[in-house]
Amino acid sequence: YIHTSEDPVPLRPVATAIGTSYDAAPAYFSSNDFNQLILECDLTLATATDVRIQVEAANPARGPNGATIAPVAADWFVVSAADGASASPSGATIALTYRGLEMVLAATGRYSIALPISYKFVRVLAKTTVGPGLTTLKINGIFGRA
Repeated sequence: YIHTSEDPVPLRPVATAIGTSYDAAPAYFSSNDFNQLILECDLTLATATDVRIQVEAANPARGPNGATIAPVAADWFVVSAADGASASPSGATIALTYRGLEMVLAATGRYSIALPISYKFVRVLAKTTVGPGLTTLKINGIFGRA
């Protein structure tokens, strides 16, 4: 049985300006015990060559009596993914390199990106390259539980 959130959550409004650095103050949202996140991206490129999306997550400690505590700057971390593997000379171990997961959208269009999540809070940041001009990016989130 798959359950999804009732309505898309606006993770990044289309009116938000895109710069060449990641968004400085992105909104964050509680995942409400969902374990899947679908990013619905609507991108219009102007002078930029691409747009890059990064997802950050936070799992702050619970407060008194189990109350939810809002995340602070130190709680946030970049969601990462394995970038490749290399074996040791003896072949006994495999070294995985992890890097921040950065999704690159290189063409105007609508994209649906599925991510597994196990976090209390998530936020989405975006940046562009080579002068944003009139480039716009709207991201809605659909939270789900599988």
